[in-house]
Amino acid sequence: MANFGLNGVAGSWGTIATALGDGKLAANSKLANLIAGDWKGVSAKITDEPRTVAYAQNEAENNVAAEFSHNPNGTLASFEITLAYHGSSLSLSGLYLGLMDGNSNVLISGISIKTANNDWPKITFKGLISKAQPIEFYDKGTGRFYLPNWNLVGKKLAQRLGFTLAFTGVNAAGHLTSSGIEATVDTAELPDDQGVVQRVSYAGATLKVDGEAVAIVGTHSLTWLGGLKETSNADYELPQANWTQLKFSAETYLLGEGSDDSSSGAD
Repeated sequence: MANFGLNGVAGSWGTIATALGDGKLAANSKLANLIAGDWKGVSAKITDEPRTVAYAQNEAENNVAAEFSHNPNGTLASFEITLAYHGSSLSLSGLYLGLMDGNSNVLISGISIKTANNDWPKITFKGLISKAQPIEFYDKGTGRFYLPNWNLVGKKLAQRLGFTLAFTGVNAAGHLTSSGIEATVDTAELPDDQGVVQRVSYAGATLKVDGEAVAIVGTHSLTWLGGLKETSNADYELPQANWTQLKFSAETYLLGEGSDDSSSGAD
């Protein structure tokens, strides 16, 4: 069964995997009917990559000929699928960037995870699909890029993913209100002499983490995990007649499973 490395996804997920491989989703299929297990389908979108056009003009600057390139045959498409998680616990180490399990025509180039105190956890997958005339996805020997071994809980709950947060002081009080993870990999297209894409390479995976909290009393203490390097701690917002809002973020890199580099960005 082809999947994104998601545990608890029923066999019906294979229907979407097949549809992704074909570069389309059946018009009469409801995403909610294709997802089962610990997941609920939120949205799915497949879009052909844009075609570029070169015009030839005459002496009067009128266009007299046109040539399409980049994706003239509609062989390359992008996709975006969002799922809501309601299971007991999910290890993020099973999620990855790279070629989709069981379908070498699908490249997962981005994963974002959102948690909030007013919504269920949502995971969005983005990537590229090679349709009809297969386009080779090339990983430069690095293989997949796996997310860190952090756990996601299937509850309507703001969750500490990649960091710890505490408030100190007399009668200290404060609460996390949202958090997010975004993992992406850079892609580079290789066109032929007619401008038609033949190969897409991917490398250079990064991981960004952010969070928001409300500070009621005391000061906050923030610790980043898994090699994350802080980019902001913390941006304070002091709205009129409201509590102090904190925003913080960090990022690191992800090593490919085939990398010979012994260092690690996130564990």
